[in-house]
Amino acid sequence: MDIVSYADWESGKVKLTNEYFEPVLGEVIGCEEQGGEVKEVREVIGYVGRETGTRLGLWFSEVMER
Repeated sequence: MDIVSYADWESGKVKLTNEYFEPVLGEVIGCEEQGGEVKEVREVIGYVGRETGTRLGLWFSEVMER
């Protein structure tokens, strides 16, 4: 499935279901310490729905913050 654009969502052409969207992680962009362990920090490159597999761009996080 192609990534749903903000324009498609805003126009009503694409309806999003009431599901949980998880971040899709890209390349490692750094490291940070958490509880005494060093963990990789990865770039978020988009989001994907758990149930439908609907793919969304980074715009999704901005819409959810409103």
